[in-house]
Amino acid sequence: MVFVMGLQKNYSPDVGFHLQSAQWMVDNKTIIKQDFFTYTSMGRNYFDMQWLYQFVLFFFNKFGGDKLLVVVNAILISTAVFIVWLRYKQEIGSKFNTALFVIVLLIAIQPLSFEIRPHVFSWIYLSVLLLILSNYKAGKTKQLVFIPLVMLLWVNSHSLSVLGLVVISIYVVGDYLERKKADKTLLKFGGVSLLVFLINPYFTDGLLFPLEQFNILKGQAYQKLYIGELQTPFTFAEYKKEGWAYIFSPLLYMQVYSLAALWVGMRSLIKKKLQVHF
Repeated sequence: MVFVMGLQKNYSPDVGFHLQSAQWMVDNKTIIKQDFFTYTSMGRNYFDMQWLYQFVLFFFNKFGGDKLLVVVNAILISTAVFIVWLRYKQEIGSKFNTALFVIVLLIAIQPLSFEIRPHVFSWIYLSVLLLILSNYKAGKTKQLVFIPLVMLLWVNSHSLSVLGLVVISIYVVGDYLERKKADKTLLKFGGVSLLVFLINPYFTDGLLFPLEQFNILKGQAYQKLYIGELQTPFTFAEYKKEGWAYIFSPLLYMQVYSLAALWVGMRSLIKKKLQVHF
C-alpha cells in the first residue's frame, strides 16, 4: 500500500538542486564545500552532508529519468516502513496482531511525505540502527559490528545522522540504569561510531554542523519563520486556520504521537521505580 501511494508525480522542488549539485561534483571531481548556487551567499562555507544521496539520485535520473526516481523513492519509503514492521513484530512476538499493525500503519502514513528527499535515507538508517540495538538487547551481539557501517553511510547521506549518535547514547544510558553498570561492548561500538562520524568531507565541521542547524531554531531567525520544517509542530495555529480539516494535517499526528511517547515514557519510568522499590 505504501509503495502504491508513493507512485505519484514528482512534486519535490528540491530535486533539481540535488541533481545540479551532483552534476557539479561530477564535473569538478570534488565535494561541494562552498555555495556556488545561491546568489546571496555565494562563496560561503557550505556543508553538503547529503552528497551521497545526491549521487544516488543523479545515477537513477541519468538512466531512468523522473519515472525511475519516483519508483526508487517509493521502494525506499516502503523499505523504511517494512523495517519498522520487523521491529514491531519482533517486540510483540507471539502477541503480534496483524490487524492492529495495519490500523497503526494507516494512521502513521497520514503525515508520511512521499516527496523525493534525502530524509528517506535517514528513515532507513534510523530503523536499521534501532533494529540492531533491539536485537543486541535480545542477545544477538554479533549484529553490533554493523553499527559503524550504518553511521558511515548515514553521516554522508543526511545531516540527521546525528540522531544515530543520540540513539546509541540513549541505549548506553538506559542499559546502565537497568543493570547499574556500563555495557563495555556497547560503549566500544558507540565510540567507534563517533570516530566513524568524522569520516565525512568536512571532518569535525561535519560533526558540529547539526549543532549549527539547531541554532537556527532560536529566536525569530528568518529561516525559522519561512522554512516549514524548522517551525515547531507543537502549535495549534494551523487548527485555527483549518478547523475540522485539521484531522488531515500531519501536525495533528505528530502531536498525538508525541503525547503517546510521553505517556509511554512516564509509564516505563514508573514501572522502573516500582521494580527498584520492591
